[in-house]
Amino acid sequence: MNEGEGRVLCVGLCVLDIVNVCESYPEEDSKQRSVEYYWQRGGNASNSASVLAMLGADVEFLGTLEQGQEYGFLRSDFLECGVHIDNCPVHVEGQYRCPVSTTIINRQNGSRTIIAALNNISELQIDDFMKVDLKRYKWIHFEGRPGVDRMYELLNAVHTFNESCSMEKKIVISLELEKIKRPELCKFFIFSSAHLSQIFSR
Repeated sequence: MNEGEGRVLCVGLCVLDIVNVCESYPEEDSKQRSVEYYWQRGGNASNSASVLAMLGADVEFLGTLEQGQEYGFLRSDFLECGVHIDNCPVHVEGQYRCPVSTTIINRQNGSRTIIAALNNISELQIDDFMKVDLKRYKWIHFEGRPGVDRMYELLNAVHTFNESCSMEKKIVISLELEKIKRPELCKFFIFSSAHLSQIFSR
């Protein structure tokens, strides 16, 4: 087996999560000390890749990264978790900014309040995806991101590849649709009936 053959690929978003744990949720315009503070890597596809790596899978993340102050932390965390990121397009600092989520965890009741700053991120484009050698993967998991036409292109690229393969070489496709209340995402259910091996819905 060639190196990387049979790998799982998770396609989607990587976010820096800044987490503050508080005894209670802060009042507006107040000053309050947190019990704990830390950074962690987030984003649905990024997290899925980490879980699969912990379960022993050979896994890779594919999504855009930004060459800012957050990049070193995110890259190191991927590597520590055993997640490959060699094919991720990395934008130069200033062109785009890393998406950041600030999370307040209320220790009193366990609630999580998330404030997301997407910072004009660049979503993965079909040109970036087509640079990947699809023959190396046995399963590609997509995070359902905004931009239905772009997502359709990504899914169709794998479907086209599968049409040219024998059954044992076909790639399993899965799709996570977290925000299924968005009307534009209903288009993926039509696609799934014909092409998707499985759908992950949350």
